[in-house]
Amino acid sequence: MKLRGTLILLALLALLGGYVYFFEVKKPATPEKKATTTVTVLDLPYSDVVGVEVRSEDGEAKLARQPEAGWKVMKPKEKEADQDRVERVIKGLSPLRATRALTEAMDLKAFGLSEPKTSITVTLKDGSEEVLLIGDKNPAGTAYYVQRKGDEAIYLVYTSVIDGFKRMVTNPPFKPTPTPSPTFTPATEATSTPTPTVAPSPTPGE
Repeated sequence: MKLRGTLILLALLALLGGYVYFFEVKKPATPEKKATTTVTVLDLPYSDVVGVEVRSEDGEAKLARQPEAGWKVMKPKEKEADQDRVERVIKGLSPLRATRALTEAMDLKAFGLSEPKTSITVTLKDGSEEVLLIGDKNPAGTAYYVQRKGDEAIYLVYTSVIDGFKRMVTNPPFKPTPTPSPTFTPATEATSTPTPTVAPSPTPGE
């Protein structure tokens, strides 16, 4: 009787083990949702941007978009802009993404945002403006602390995007001056060497 009870118990344990193995251990993993690794700070379509102004400790740059002529540098001096370069930089705003957003109330001075040295003002065709305040770099040097005017959050934005705007001040995006084509001077024909005149030999007796 005791043996029979033991066998029944072993059979139940075997059934339980089989259930755990096939329905739990071998259970197909459900796909996990990917965590969002970026945060959108701004999403300004390139076609809506008609003006950009960058102010930094190095100076000021201002660009305006004209309906037919395209981009023109207004400051530091009026001159036609390098259209491709300006387009590449401004398209970084559509969208402008951050690797992280700090939303808790913090001391802006610790991020260089209490009195930011750099600001980017973007004018849209409806007359509205978006202003980005640029603070210090993070300790790793890979991103800037950025604050959108009117938004308390502090964002970490890659340096490559912000540096593109800052270079508009230190290296204005003027249209490159065409390099003149090299000119070739045709080789002059070699002048023939004149045949030397040989004086006649004197006649004996002269």
